Amino acid sequence: MRKNLRILIALCLFSSFNIISQGYFQISFTWTETMEGVEVIAFIADDFDRGELNFIQNYLESYGCNVTIAGINRTVSGVSTDILISNVNITRYDCILIPGGGSPANLVEHEEVLEIIRTAYSEGILLAAICHGPLVLAEAGVIDGKNVTGYQGIRADLESAGGNYVSESVVIDGSIITANAPFFQEISLAIATVLGYYETDPPTIKNCSYEVLSVNEVITYNVTVETTDETGIYMITAFIYEVSENKERLYPYFTTFGILDDENEDGIYKRSFILDKGYYCVDIATVDVFGNEETYSNALYITRLIGSLTTSENNSSVTKTTETRETSTIFPELIIIWISLISLVFHTRKRRGV
Repeated sequence: MRKNLRILIALCLFSSFNIISQGYFQISFTWTETMEGVEVIAFIADDFDRGELNFIQNYLESYGCNVTIAGINRTVSGVSTDILISNVNITRYDCILIPGGGSPANLVEHEEVLEIIRTAYSEGILLAAICHGPLVLAEAGVIDGKNVTGYQGIRADLESAGGNYVSESVVIDGSIITANAPFFQEISLAIATVLGYYETDPPTIKNCSYEVLSVNEVITYNVTVETTDETGIYMITAFIYEVSENKERLYPYFTTFGILDDENEDGIYKRSFILDKGYYCVDIATVDVFGNEETYSNALYITRLIGSLTTSENNSSVTKTTETRETSTIFPELIIIWISLISLVFHTRKRRGV
């Protein structure tokens, strides 16, 4: 049994590597100038939470923001900062971000930090803090009468500063945003919302087509999708289903799928697929950087090909399914592979009485 288990683990690892190597995890971003020019500055000191800073920074930069890292020193916990906090001209920025960890307790020891926070608040500059970060806002005296949240362990400190503690993932009160970890996307969306850039419209497909690249025992097709979004595209995915000559789906599950790539960053996404000769329909799933999703069912039909090249048949009556979700993708192949492994391990342990 142990030998069989080792073999299955090896197969799982090989299959997972094969899926990844085919490009299923490639993600390309194309965003317009909607949030370009928005300046966010993050204040950090020793022992800052790198995960909080990195995740939020990645989200904000995917929206088009420019994020500057300002530190008490030029090197903070081994990370080189862009500027010293003492040299910051806060009027150049639209938002101050304060990550958590041990950094906030260190930041409050510096009066220059607290004075910048007070100036920013009086100027109406957005203040965003997560986890332990609201400690800095409390010490600066800018949360009196404000609804705030943060790490439960600092609740007493926030209430002592006049804040009304709310047990929520993210709280917006005027120009102050506070959040709990690990709600990194939520605080990022809150920043975009308060600054007036968040929108709920999903991406729109302008054109969808395919071309035949080669014909052998199987056919290589290149699927092209031209799409636009007010803010920017996060991901375009094609799901290909086998259909009958009458365009009825033969199976409820897709034959193959793949994430399309925007190599030229011009909003035109492409990917090649290898298929047997037959009839197929293509669903196109689109997600923008804010997580707004729209699926175009039957966006494209691929005509049966037997020995001659065909041209694409673009479906003019596309069915749309719209929803908003977090920008994450589940890859069925990996799930099936690893669920099988977990199931085998579970039953093996159960038989041994573990």
